[in-house]
Amino acid sequence: MSITITPLSPERLGITGDVEMELRVPFDGNEDRFHLAISDGTLIAGEYDPEGDHFHYQVEIEGAGITRIAGDTVTVDWRPEWVTIGVYQPVPARAIEPLPLFESA
Repeated sequence: MSITITPLSPERLGITGDVEMELRVPFDGNEDRFHLAISDGTLIAGEYDPEGDHFHYQVEIEGAGITRIAGDTVTVDWRPEWVTIGVYQPVPARAIEPLPLFESA
């Protein structure tokens, strides 16, 4: 009913729980950050800090699950079908506007 993401090395992350896999962190030349996308809609930005020898994470888009970050570990309480990793791309700001439930004519 959940997954846990933990670092295996500065270049690899381990996923355990409902999805079991290893992901290679795709460092891109000048960019040390990466994105983790989870099937529940969660988007997490990650960054490796070589000076402190640990990862930093930040939830950029909340999905259906509950995401908990504790040091180098991320836990997502949900039943995901997949997890993927990619190079960092800035997320555009989203303005949430109310739906027009009643329109006056």
